Amino acid sequence: CGAGTTALIDPAATTFTYSGLNGDTTYHWWVRGRSACGAWGDWSGCFSFTTRSNATWLVKPDGSGDWPTIQAAIDNSIDGDIIELDDGTFTGDGNRNVDLGAKSLVIRSRNGVPENCIVNVEGHGDHPARGFLITGGQDRTTILEGFSIENAYLGGTGAGAGMIVGNSSPTLRHIDFVYNHAHDGGALFMSNSNAVVYDCEFRFNTGRNTAGAIRTSANPHGDIVECRFYGNSAVWGGGAIYNYNSSPETWDCIFSGNSSDHWGGAIHNSEAGSTPWFFRCTFDGNHAPLGGAIYNRTDAAPAIQNCLITNSLEGEAVYCTGGATVEVTCSD
Repeated sequence: CGAGTTALIDPAATTFTYSGLNGDTTYHWWVRGRSACGAWGDWSGCFSFTTRSNATWLVKPDGSGDWPTIQAAIDNSIDGDIIELDDGTFTGDGNRNVDLGAKSLVIRSRNGVPENCIVNVEGHGDHPARGFLITGGQDRTTILEGFSIENAYLGGTGAGAGMIVGNSSPTLRHIDFVYNHAHDGGALFMSNSNAVVYDCEFRFNTGRNTAGAIRTSANPHGDIVECRFYGNSAVWGGGAIYNYNSSPETWDCIFSGNSSDHWGGAIHNSEAGSTPWFFRCTFDGNHAPLGGAIYNRTDAAPAIQNCLITNSLEGEAVYCTGGATVEVTCSD
């Protein structure tokens, strides 16, 4: 092995991490032990390994790409890799319940058109399944982009059928969530997250309890920007979005035709930790018995600025109860 860098390893350690290595380079190493009296033993034989640079992998719906499924591509990737999904419909094991683990990756469609690149989860009551899990502490450098997630279904109290984001803050960009169903957050559930949700479309997602499209919980911030919510529904609250102790900033979004059987046809804000900001949003044709567009309860305190709220088919445009307050400026 020859001369090189020497590292002294804690005898209780079972692993050793050495950072700063170059990609596509072969490194050699050997080891020896030291007794409690300080005497060194003989060197082991010489071992080697080769690092690699980041790669871009292609996954095809028929399994003929670099890896047969999206999950297989993730499992064989390293932080910083790009996984591209070819046009077509991805189905079956390995293309549902897709778990990023703790890896920071970019997963995107090859051609950037969600309607042409579909992850069809094929979930139903007898076969519940989720689209994606991002719960490994990822930040906004983890990006999912340019494809559709459809027909995810979770029974019981399952949350986030299309995708669950927990203790992570990825970037979700130009994704369509269509016909996904869960107890809370039919399309997307985000907990303790500052994720960016940009230019996404949510259509006909449903929540048996709350949040047909997005349920947020204990989210200190996060951004929902230039998204469109059409025809989503929930039984108890937040046909499109339910913010629970969460304060995302929601900009330039359209909410149309969303509904709840009880509270907040489009939006439901709950608890004192919910101080979301809605800016330049349009609410049209949403409905619920209380709060056709927006329902606020239990000390929630949202701000509505430069928004248009029109044609609520049922219920007040904005409703407050239980100590909730709302600041409305420059809105119609």
